[in-house]
Amino acid sequence: SWYYDVTYALSKDINYHKVYCDAIVNIKGIDCKRINIDYGACNNHFAQKLYTYDNNGTIYFYNADIDTFQILYNFNALKGDDWKINVKNYNGSIDTVLVQVDSVGTVEINGYTLKKLYVTYNYLSFYETGITYEVNSVIIQLFGDIGFLINILDEQFGSCDMDFIHSLRCYQDSDIGFYNSGIRDSCDYTYIFSSIQLNQATNTPIVFPNPAENRIRILIQANDELNYELFNLSGVLLKKGNETNVDLSALSDGVYFLRLTINKSQNKMIKIIKHLP
Repeated sequence: SWYYDVTYALSKDINYHKVYCDAIVNIKGIDCKRINIDYGACNNHFAQKLYTYDNNGTIYFYNADIDTFQILYNFNALKGDDWKINVKNYNGSIDTVLVQVDSVGTVEINGYTLKKLYVTYNYLSFYETGITYEVNSVIIQLFGDIGFLINILDEQFGSCDMDFIHSLRCYQDSDIGFYNSGIRDSCDYTYIFSSIQLNQATNTPIVFPNPAENRIRILIQANDELNYELFNLSGVLLKKGNETNVDLSALSDGVYFLRLTINKSQNKMIKIIKHLP
């Protein structure tokens, strides 16, 4: 099972969503794990059931949109390799997401050495405009993408006002046991954004992925002005700027604090974990 952050669009409350596997289902002669996602969000094109199987380290999923199996993760991939995921839009057209492997590595979790892929999702014709769009993320063996299990943006992501699901909190299975990424105090942590805060705040920015690898993204309202400052645990200012795509590649693994200032008045401090521990 997987637990992820959910940030509600209107209330700004932070809750969690549990994704779990509960059955084996045969599709086209192949026994597949049925994973219950069952949650619609701005960054989740595949919002229902996810059917997957493992073929020697390559994870395939059944894409019901086009009635075929496609590669979800390839843990045999090397730097420079890629695979494609076709996505059917609401008007019936097909877009292609190219998953490019930027580098590979491993991570030790609960005594297991797991493969790690640093990837870029390239949306080759996003929003049907012909404009390319890129998202950086990390995929870990067993865990999947640490942003979300099938981290393919909804077609209407840029104008979506639904909830936002992001950032792996906890993972558990019968082999590796239980793992908590440390971004929340507990798997089922809930934060209630008060009416006073809602009246005072013009926007609650979202920072993802967290834990992060080489980059984080900061989501704010379209007309808001952003400034950020990044500090280490000693309070030393390491980086500042106003871009929404922040490069962390020069930083060592560890915990940092990101102070966001919106419209020169609203301040928010967020703990950032670089790399999974």
